[in-house]
Amino acid sequence: MSSIVASPHEPPQQSSMTSIDSPSNPLTSLLHNSLILSYTVVYLPTPSILSLASTSRSLYSLIYELHPRTIFRRLELHSASPLPHPDLERFSEHKCNVLRTKRLLSFVTTLILDSVVDLRIATLREILLNDFYNVRILSVRGEYDIYFDENFLLILHCLICPSRPDRTPKLKGLYYFTRPSQLERYQLPSSRETPTDAPRYSHLPEGVTTTPGSYLGRSTITAHASEDTPTWTSGYGSLFKPDLLSSTSCVRTMEACQGLIAFDAVLCHHGPGSKDRPLVANISLGPEGCQICHSAPEKPLVFGQSPSHELPLLTPPPLFASTVKAAQTLSPGENPTFYARCDMCMRDRWCASCNAWWCENCYTPLSQRPASAPQTDIKVHMGLCVQKCLVGELYSGAGEGGMWG
Repeated sequence: MSSIVASPHEPPQQSSMTSIDSPSNPLTSLLHNSLILSYTVVYLPTPSILSLASTSRSLYSLIYELHPRTIFRRLELHSASPLPHPDLERFSEHKCNVLRTKRLLSFVTTLILDSVVDLRIATLREILLNDFYNVRILSVRGEYDIYFDENFLLILHCLICPSRPDRTPKLKGLYYFTRPSQLERYQLPSSRETPTDAPRYSHLPEGVTTTPGSYLGRSTITAHASEDTPTWTSGYGSLFKPDLLSSTSCVRTMEACQGLIAFDAVLCHHGPGSKDRPLVANISLGPEGCQICHSAPEKPLVFGQSPSHELPLLTPPPLFASTVKAAQTLSPGENPTFYARCDMCMRDRWCASCNAWWCENCYTPLSQRPASAPQTDIKVHMGLCVQKCLVGELYSGAGEGGMWG
């Protein structure tokens, strides 16, 4: 690793020039095309880029002098990163000193720090509040403690304070709620058969540049994800654990950031007492609506029609653009219409198995009925719809060796 760290400080010496430096070399000629370069570099880990720069003078010039804004636009560090030290501060001891020396970190507009080990609040404070950085899309998803969450929300409040400078905050999109484990399905099937420095999105379908939405920067691999994996626009169901749903400071931060910073979740205004205190929606109910009226008291959210500030950012984070528009652009196979609600308002009215649900206008759960009301016509029990999934669960366990056998 030492050669990777040291060599990018200076261009390779004349004696180290190889056939790659030849003007007629097809690789060099190909990468000098800015369009091809922009669609290639996002699949290369940062260590590989730095290693590539140390192989020849022409590639060094290409990376550090001719196209640094394109090459270092996206920086991705996460738990599966091939870096020896995945957290940003330790990474800076090995790699960021090179980037800082050449002021290349100022070109980073998409920064992925998912499940980074020992990610420190001081690091995020520097990135978001220091005018040197220009991060537009930030992802800090993972299991962090309450101290981290509360202090990170304070940083967001500093970003949007009324006394902030003009044209700020620079940050426009934040991935914070959905879990990075949702993206593991885009890695190659077996890590044992894959080099340790394989790019995270290394098997895109063919025709990336001709697929609808790819020109805006959203990867098209979402359509090829497992149907069992819920998202806002496909699969449906609970997207993440409601860890932060009861956090007043989290909800207030999202309300304060409305129209300034977009999140990968939206607020739910339909639970008990939600008019005074909304919660974070974590369930995507799809486009069908209530099982009885096929609608809901609220209007559905529609990508392409609903205001941008009312829509969540879509996973995975955009590859080729650092904009909210790119992060809210659908991939083929995704449905633009969906209802979003929280666990609280869907308690005893949503089936976690088949995603069927009943709205407030059509059904009152048993737990919310007065004692004098009829105790029949129960739609959901123990998180399953009575008519279909609960009955099926009981029957499946009734045979020999089954749960009830």
